[in-house]
Amino acid sequence: MTASETNRPESDNSVLQAYEDSPLTPDRDPRLQKIAQFAADRNGATTRRDLSIESDLQLREIDERLNRLAAGGYVEIVGDDVDCIVLLTAAGQQLARGGR
Repeated sequence: MTASETNRPESDNSVLQAYEDSPLTPDRDPRLQKIAQFAADRNGATTRRDLSIESDLQLREIDERLNRLAAGGYVEIVGDDVDCIVLLTAAGQQLARGGR
């Protein structure tokens, strides 16, 4: 038998077991981290329209993600649905830095 001919079955352990069944929290969701990083690159404030343009996501999808970030205390949304400003909180700034 050569090294390339193993008799072991392929592994299904490509996903860490600790994270497999746990919910995807903002600090582990790269899409939400990207939104926080975009806002951080603009001195901690941006608009939902700018986020939509930058990410190629529809406003509805941006709103869903912003609501998750706001519920977690990562952003504060100021204004109405049309003309809102997204402000990073201290937790959001930490999220933008990758949790460091």
